Amino acid sequence: MKSNREHNWNIPQRQASAGLLVIIYKALVTVVKVIWPLLLVFLFKEKDKTFGIFEMLLIGVPALILVRSLVDFYYFRFYILDEDLII
Repeated sequence: MKSNREHNWNIPQRQASAGLLVIIYKALVTVVKVIWPLLLVFLFKEKDKTFGIFEMLLIGVPALILVRSLVDFYYFRFYILDEDLII
């Protein structure tokens, strides 16, 4: 089924909403790549009841990566101008 509306590619526009899912997936893959060493240290360290630097990193790094991904999605624009793709 084709859409009847025409796209004006000369106007800056955002990605489709489905692009947000791709961005979040990529962010989660990045989080796993960054966090797995910290997670191993956290799992195999001696158990104590203090909230240390590793726990803060395990919470903070993924949160920062996800926030950055959402900001990237919000500010990403593209358009075509004189047969050039402008991002």
